[in-house]
Amino acid sequence: MSNVTTIDVRITNLDALVNACTKLGLEFVHDQHTYRWHGTDSPARYVTPPPGFAQEDLGRCLHAIRLPGVPQAYEIGVVERRDGHPGYTLLWDAWKGGFGLEEAIGANAALLNYHYSIEQLKLDVQALGDSVLLEEYQADGSCLVRVVTGA
Repeated sequence: MSNVTTIDVRITNLDALVNACTKLGLEFVHDQHTYRWHGTDSPARYVTPPPGFAQEDLGRCLHAIRLPGVPQAYEIGVVERRDGHPGYTLLWDAWKGGFGLEEAIGANAALLNYHYSIEQLKLDVQALGDSVLLEEYQADGSCLVRVVTGA
């Protein structure tokens, strides 16, 4: 049985998402309109879609995220949000950890969400013009972020 779910992160900037994927060793595939999941190889009629999505939406996307060099891994579909807010939702099949995908994005996509947030902050700081964002990764894996103005 498949378990298609949304990743709990609000994606509003694809550039920040692409940068986060690069940091995690993931491949962002622009204009890939399907993503690999359990329904790719078997009927999806037993899968309950996430809220706001219909059965026929599963496996369809605007862009995709994948693990390079791991052909059996499931992929993440980047789709337009269905809740009336601008931006994107990420859909993926979490069954068996997406066959390696969960290791790359973290449990509940925590790593992807974390790096997306940092990359979005970087872009926001760059837009200020005279500010620089400095990242300092700590031994525990956290990141100390400092914004220096007037640089």
